Amino acid sequence: TWFYYANANQPSSLYTRSGLTASAAQGFAKKKSFFALESLVALVGERYFLKTIQEDEKAWIYLLGDATGTATHLIAWRPVPFEDAATTTATWKSGHRPKAAFLLDGSGIKEQKTALPEVLPSGEWRIKISATPIVVAF
Repeated sequence: TWFYYANANQPSSLYTRSGLTASAAQGFAKKKSFFALESLVALVGERYFLKTIQEDEKAWIYLLGDATGTATHLIAWRPVPFEDAATTTATWKSGHRPKAAFLLDGSGIKEQKTALPEVLPSGEWRIKISATPIVVAF
């Protein structure tokens, strides 16, 4: 769900636009965040938030699933400005096997495949993450 509050044609402030488009002075141009959200919806469709896996200064990782509560996707990124090119490795103990992984870089390309997370014999995932969100389907 995209909460659309204002995008009002008035001086820019905290509550005058959604963050997915630029200000009125910029013609409400779609930002990279808009295209990343559009790609996410195209990839995961009618999915729901199920659980927070990690949410701290190193990584934001969330579990998504279908209406019955069955996990289908993981989304992860570093909560830093997009220009920050550093990466980190996060771990997650899971019984799921990754089938496909995609980056949501805001370019508008709907399916930008990337490497799958490493799955150790213990079932633990090692996933390389950056400021660009990664979606893993399983």
